[in-house]
Amino acid sequence: MPEPGDSVSFAIDTGIAIAWDETLQAAVREPDFSVKHLTGVKALIIKPTLVGSVQKCIRLIEEANSHAIKVVISSSLESSVGLGQLARLSHWQVPDETPGLDTMQLFGAQLETPWPGCLLPVKNLSEQTLYWQSHGHATA
Repeated sequence: MPEPGDSVSFAIDTGIAIAWDETLQAAVREPDFSVKHLTGVKALIIKPTLVGSVQKCIRLIEEANSHAIKVVISSSLESSVGLGQLARLSHWQVPDETPGLDTMQLFGAQLETPWPGCLLPVKNLSEQTLYWQSHGHATA
């Protein structure tokens, strides 16, 4: 099975620019991960929900910028509410890049906040069935 480093080697050997997406999401959880080891990578596709924190995303963006690596903020499986937050993060941290926020087609409806251009119906949060609460009492 190929390892993440194989794609970097491929990029170096062929001169073909690559972008890390799902590979990056797994790699950033490794304690010794550093963007400086990504020779040949021209872009990082950051999925903040999978990276784990805004602070970690900002560190990745800053490190990528210091190595002339382009950064694109992307969605993983966010509702219209989450997409709005990712759009704000992208505008704040990488305003010159168009974010990859295209997960609404995976849903049957939007939640609370309409996403621009999305034709799905908008459902209110108060209308949804509660399945779990933080204090441990489940309802359905």
